[in-house]
Amino acid sequence: FLDRKQQAIERMRRVFESIPPQQLQNPAERTAPVLDTYGAMLYRLGVEARDREQRRTALAYFTKASSFKWQQMAKALLEMVTLVWNTPEQAVRYGEKALQLGEAVLSDSEKCELLSLLVKANKSAGQFEQARAHFESWKKCQQKT
Repeated sequence: FLDRKQQAIERMRRVFESIPPQQLQNPAERTAPVLDTYGAMLYRLGVEARDREQRRTALAYFTKASSFKWQQMAKALLEMVTLVWNTPEQAVRYGEKALQLGEAVLSDSEKCELLSLLVKANKSAGQFEQARAHFESWKKCQQKT
């Protein structure tokens, strides 16, 4: 089974590399399912690496999964927020993008978690007004769940 997983990801990588760069951010109807599949594969490998506490490998997979447009991209960005915690500006950037893209993708609990992370990251980055705004959103989110 393990060989097949590696073989599958390698085949998808080759297909991905054959896609014209302009279609990676604005995929055509035929390209979108391919990008969704490849993104999901990279995301899953990132989660597995994170669970094995291989943070650099996980970050590499999530970074690759967030480098092109696919349906669940916000989930990869959410994972990246915690992996780049030592650089709060980067955590804020990834978190803001996940928040923007994740309205239809993230569950309510994931949105609340993301808002909480954004409060902390903005505070660490010295962006107190933004932290306060996210805190207010987080309070509203908590009331929903």
